[in-house]
Formats: sequence, C-alpha cells, structure tokens
Amino acid sequence: MQKVGRDINRIGIGEKVWVKTLDGAKLKGHINEIGADYVVVADNKTGDVTRLRFAQVKQVKTVAEKSFSDPAVWLGITLLPVIIVGAILAKGK
Repeated sequence: MQKVGRDINRIGIGEKVWVKTLDGAKLKGHINEIGADYVVVADNKTGDVTRLRFAQVKQVKTVAEKSFSDPAVWLGITLLPVIIVGAILAKGK
C-alpha cells in the first residue's frame, strides 16, 4: 500500500495512468485527485470518475502518449520534404 501511494504521488495529478486493482479490474484514465489514502481516476473517454483506496490498487503505471497524436509532429513531418527540396534548389542556383 505504501509503495502504491508513493508511485501515485510521484506520477501526480493530471497524468494519464493505467491502474489494475486487486480484484482484477483495469482502469485507464488520468489522475483527477490524490488524497492521503486514495486516488481518483477519471476515464478519458467517458468522463466517469472512480475513487480507489491505495489498498485496492495492485499496480499503477503511466501511459505514454503517442507521439504521432501531436499536431506539431505532423507539421514537422509534412514540412521536412519541403525544406529539403527548397535547400537543394537554393544550392543549385
């Protein structure tokens, strides 16, 4: 229980997490609130919130964001060929 509490506090509010409970339930969402002995996880899709005591939590992990979900990544991928072609054409003049 202490390890789970430390892990949750280390991760922090607002972070996306995957939580497995002692009864086998799995939750995916973000940490909405952290108390002295509990955590509130909000489902990203439905908005449903679940309050869990640390004693109920078997495992908690952060969920890595997919890098391709960021629009800036797509902008960079799109502009890279344009920049390369522009540099080649500019060098040829």
